[in-house]
Amino acid sequence: LVQTGDLNDVGSVLRDNVESSYRLGFELQMGYQINKYLLWDWNIALSHNKIKEFNEVIFDYTNGLDKVETKYENVDIAFSPSIVLKNNFVVTPMKNLAVTLESQYVGKQYLDNTQSEARKLKPYFVNNLRLNYTFDPKIINKIDFTLMLNNVFNTLYSANGYTYSYIYGDKITENFLYPQAGFNLLLGASVKF
Repeated sequence: LVQTGDLNDVGSVLRDNVESSYRLGFELQMGYQINKYLLWDWNIALSHNKIKEFNEVIFDYTNGLDKVETKYENVDIAFSPSIVLKNNFVVTPMKNLAVTLESQYVGKQYLDNTQSEARKLKPYFVNNLRLNYTFDPKIINKIDFTLMLNNVFNTLYSANGYTYSYIYGDKITENFLYPQAGFNLLLGASVKF
């Protein structure tokens, strides 16, 4: 189901089945214990996500309420990046302590099914640092303390959003992006009995 741009009688976006679309790709995940203190693992997902034929509906408000349909062929499926990379380095400097540097790259993706460069999310690269300490007291099974330092380089990026186009004299496209949090931290504890 994809958004077509058409609206129902109360103005909500309609979705329709795409008759001919496909996702083709592969994912590879590997890990390597470099030494007893350092683990390296990563994965890569490469994909080709296409709609063979898509009809977009745009409303023309210039002289009333007319619908304008545009046909697109062989376009990317919305919110489907063709590349996603993840990399982790896990250091265990002492018993019960693990420090993980997580890095993630997400390639460009489109806000709708038109594959328009004016309606896309830019690629982003973000890094997080996680510290995990496990404490084994005698009275309970285990306590895990976690400190997560998210977006440590304060990268400005959007991972989601939506777009809306209409005609009022000229074609107008409005993009609305959801900015992600800058540097932030989270402290947590879990207790196992």
